[in-house]
Amino acid sequence: MVGISAKNVLVLCVFLLALPCVLMSCSNSVYAHGGGFQLNKRASAGPYNLTIGTIPDPPTVGEAILILEVTNSDTNQRIVGLNVTIVPQGPEDMEGAPDNLNAIADSYDPTLYETRAELPSPGPWTFDVIVEGQDGSGEAQFSYDVKRVNPIGGIITLVTLLAFLIVIGLSMRAFLKERSKGRKVKGRKA
Repeated sequence: MVGISAKNVLVLCVFLLALPCVLMSCSNSVYAHGGGFQLNKRASAGPYNLTIGTIPDPPTVGEAILILEVTNSDTNQRIVGLNVTIVPQGPEDMEGAPDNLNAIADSYDPTLYETRAELPSPGPWTFDVIVEGQDGSGEAQFSYDVKRVNPIGGIITLVTLLAFLIVIGLSMRAFLKERSKGRKVKGRKA
């Protein structure tokens, strides 16, 4: 490698190691499945089978995305063009329950229906899903235990990242300082 010094290679390596750490620390959360979703609760609703998932999973206080797959109970084929309404019901002591939500077809996969729900308080939540289509109508209920997000995990991650970056920075400083001393001595002898 002509023209590339060890210092430049070291700086590039440190940058490439630090970049993912910084990007991950800016994210609210990192998932093993890449932040996707899993449809993990199933129920029957008249002539339909419903499967629901949430982002985040499990849902936490704040905004949650509800994703629903509707299939024909006889053929198990996904169905499009349905009217899907979700009625959220929060804990009994909650004030200001969210309104009914209309789930619309996903722009990337029109066989999935999704909506956003604001979940203002922790506790047991139920979502009544009402599906209406050419084959008839049906209703199913899904339950979730909504929790508050614990900030300790994010704080520990940030402190660990900063400690790692400080160690890398001090190591680079010591390495470059020693290297520059070696060059000055070699320069004097020559």
